[in-house]
Amino acid sequence: MVLWLLGALVSCDRSTVEDDSAPAAAPVCEAPEARAEAPFDLVDGGPDWRDRQRYAPLESGRVAAGGISAADLDGDGRVDLVLPAEGGVQIFMAQPDGTFIEETEGRFDDRASVSTAVSLVDVDGDGDLDLFHCQMGGPSVLHLNDGGGVFEKSEAEFPETLRACMGSSWGDMDGDGDLDLFLASSMPCDAPTGATDPAACGAEYVAATPHALFENLGDGTFADVTERLDVDALHHGAMHIGAWVDLDDDGDLDLVVVNDRMNQYSFLSPNLAWRNDGAGGFTDVGAETGLDLRIEGMGLGLGDLNGDGLPDLLISGSARLALLASAADGRWYDEATARGLVPSFPRVDAWGAELVDLDNDGDLDAPVLYGWTPPDVTETNPLEQPDALWIQGDGMFTDAAEAWGFGGVGVGRGLTAADLNGDGWLDLLARDYYGPARLYQARCGAAAWLTVSLDGPAPNVDGVGAKVTVEAGGATQVRWIVAGGTGLFGSAPPLAHFGLGDARSVDRLTVRWPDGQETTLEDIAVSQRVEVRQ
Repeated sequence: MVLWLLGALVSCDRSTVEDDSAPAAAPVCEAPEARAEAPFDLVDGGPDWRDRQRYAPLESGRVAAGGISAADLDGDGRVDLVLPAEGGVQIFMAQPDGTFIEETEGRFDDRASVSTAVSLVDVDGDGDLDLFHCQMGGPSVLHLNDGGGVFEKSEAEFPETLRACMGSSWGDMDGDGDLDLFLASSMPCDAPTGATDPAACGAEYVAATPHALFENLGDGTFADVTERLDVDALHHGAMHIGAWVDLDDDGDLDLVVVNDRMNQYSFLSPNLAWRNDGAGGFTDVGAETGLDLRIEGMGLGLGDLNGDGLPDLLISGSARLALLASAADGRWYDEATARGLVPSFPRVDAWGAELVDLDNDGDLDAPVLYGWTPPDVTETNPLEQPDALWIQGDGMFTDAAEAWGFGGVGVGRGLTAADLNGDGWLDLLARDYYGPARLYQARCGAAAWLTVSLDGPAPNVDGVGAKVTVEAGGATQVRWIVAGGTGLFGSAPPLAHFGLGDARSVDRLTVRWPDGQETTLEDIAVSQRVEVRQ
């Protein structure tokens, strides 16, 4: 159930506001002691979920179509699931008993040879989540939700390109109130061993200019404004994911892009970072911030690990992870090794990654999926690899995958965290590229939590880009409302989840909205979901 809170609009002032409706009963954990036995259960999503999923044939060797997106599509309060797949998107609707029924037919009629990634976001501001569909071998498509979870192709057009769209991320880059779009894309490169110039990839590659940045014109259409970024840098990268995030805490959204190696045997492309200079103009700050890491990057997790109110980045890659923590000098430094995030064989190639609080203790944890792709399988880089789950305590991470029941061995790709049953404990959705997805349902415990949703003015009704700060139990935590851009190949509900440990109440909840206004609420009960209205 949701407690509805009406926020006061202030520029800098703090104010306490009252609940404008009857309070909702918080969920009660019936058996918190069961969590000590196994924090996660690998659950069966029902016959449709078990038998009707489509995934890549092993011989295809493809590296996309491995995501999973989670959100309430039809407004019934339950979290539904969307899978990009061979033959197009699949939609699985959540049922009251916790199972999922495939209802693609009748809800979504756009077929593709390979659907590579999906994001669920309210683009038109009508209060329901729309579906943005990336394809391999075709243009990306925006489908609008009719309010009941039925999707119709919009009038927005996006160019077809030889590059495969790998993911989409949404944010208001120019402060006009609507959501703009970044598309991460990739294209195979056949450069010879040792090549250092992208031109070695061939004429077709050189001609395949990326179409990455799209401005929402507010009339249902988008303009390609990729030239506002460094097009050469985009062209020379095998982009897997991009995220809108406020790197410098100045109130506008900056852009971070994670790049893979151009091909298995040649040059590494640096990750990219652009500072928003206002009204949608950008400056390359990758080198000066230390965010231009070369890691064969795949997935991305965002969170504030060190309590300075700035985003830190978990980046997954080949044979290593990077944990880029912000510092007072305006740079980010890799603390993965110092904090214990050191994978060991047979964990070699990391894909989906997140920074989320899985035990509700107030610290961010790091689930990461692993696996490889034929035909490059070797004894030192096997096809199936065990997933990892690093739990944080006192600033250090400890691998708890096996103890937590998360140590699945497979060909991991997309990872999404979402509270499927509304009990305040985040569940994990793991997409296996050559097999069915796995649903890890968290067992609830005694620790307190808070889930925050936002209700802003149209068209950005979910407050995408907002900064949410919670003060409770002597600690301050920060989250950002995002739409795509974390995990890999998918998206999570536009919510902010906080683990609160032993806290008995939330002293203060502050929302800095995308337009810069602030709302402050005080003395909020824990272990409930609240919606803050602007």
